[in-house]
Parts: sequence; structure tokens; C-alpha cells
Amino acid sequence: MIKVSHSVMIERPVKDVFDFIANPENAHLWVSGVHEVKKLSDGPMAVGAKARQVRRFMGHELSSDYEITHFEAAKRVDVKVTSGPLAGFHVAESVASAPGDIVEVAAAGKKEQTVVTFVGQGEVAGTLGKLLKLAEPVLARMYERQLQADMGHLKDLLEAGNG
Repeated sequence: MIKVSHSVMIERPVKDVFDFIANPENAHLWVSGVHEVKKLSDGPMAVGAKARQVRRFMGHELSSDYEITHFEAAKRVDVKVTSGPLAGFHVAESVASAPGDIVEVAAAGKKEQTVVTFVGQGEVAGTLGKLLKLAEPVLARMYERQLQADMGHLKDLLEAGNG
């Protein structure tokens, strides 16, 4: 089983950060390899909402559908991949105010800070999964490095006011 996690502190309010990462149409702006995301269900992002993500990974184009399994506005969104090579993979993204942060700010010059934590775990499905089973430790390290880079890009993007 592959399991990765990473946290990053972003100098933006919790609501701004959560709204940005909970919108699947923003994924291509900060997740490497993602070049298309399409909502498959109508209405707002909530439990049961579905989307399709197309990305390039190791030279291959991979399409995966996913469904939101948990949604707490400005706190947490969990998704389960329902099709594609990562079917069954679970991802949880949560946001929280940085500990000890003062949000009132003006005179003190402090900024609101949000900690974003990403946890992903699961196994690669199907024939690809069987072929890659022995390579899981290597894939996990690759995924973790990519996650760290993506979260760094998310931080840079949001702190620059581009999200």
C-alpha cells in the first residue's frame, strides 16, 4: 500500500485556501501533470459530487474519476478515486488556522496563516497495480516528492494572490 502525507503553511485565510483547493477546476494550476478536470455532477462540491481528472504520469495519460466522501466547508475534503489506475485510492485534504496565530492583525503586521495537510493512501489497481506491486516503495517516494513540490507550488501561488 502507498501512503504519503505532507503539510505546508500558507499565509492566507483558511476560507481562501480551502475554497481554492476544494474547487477541482483549480487542480491544473497547482498539481503537476494535471491538464484537465471536469465536474461530472451538478451543484456545489459536497458529499457525493463527482469529477474526472486527466493527468500525465511517467509518460502516460491517466484518467481517473473521483467522488467526494467527506466535506466540511473550510476544514476538510476527502475523495475516493472510483475509476482508473488509482481506483480505491483515498485522499484527504484538511486546512486549519496555524496554531497560536493572531487573526486580527492590522497593527501587529501578522498575517493569517493556514496549515494544509494532504494524506493519500491506497494501492494501484488493475493490471498496472499487479505489475507495479514490487515498485510500490519507489512509487511512494516519487509520489511524496511530487506532493511536496505541488504543495510548495500551491503555497507560492496562493501567497502571491493568484488563487
